[in-house]
Amino acid sequence: MKKILSGLVQAIAVTAPALCVPLASLPLVLLPIEAAAANTLLQRSCRLDATDNTLTDESLFDRHSFAGAAGQSVTVFLNSRDFDPYLLVMTADNETIAENDDINENNVNSRLTVTLPKNGIYSVLANSYNHVGLGDYTLTVTSPMRTPQPLSDIPDDCR
Repeated sequence: MKKILSGLVQAIAVTAPALCVPLASLPLVLLPIEAAAANTLLQRSCRLDATDNTLTDESLFDRHSFAGAAGQSVTVFLNSRDFDPYLLVMTADNETIAENDDINENNVNSRLTVTLPKNGIYSVLANSYNHVGLGDYTLTVTSPMRTPQPLSDIPDDCR
């Protein structure tokens, strides 16, 4: 089920599957791509509470931002034991470029992978699927590429 949002910033994310290629002729061990090459662009442990902003469906959200480059693949994970997470990635032009409710039918956490359309600041909305969702969560954004600029000056709603 998609949420319809307006006036919010959006972003994208993309994941590379783990890859391990045994090369019998070489004396080396290759690590999975995620373990060997993923860079953490953003990692936050935060909490949705009654003082947070709300979307039109009255669900709570926190906004987190990261710098991205055109063509960069990013993977965004939103995990919580307290509520059913809903994840949105938005551009600085208020365009939602990716969203996810559940990883699969057995896992209600959210994960998405996307390729960023242009250079700039992207926002990730850490959201609850419904208006009663409150509690702790962890948000992680990774990419095979390093971020084009430091994240220390980018605002974020984490408390």
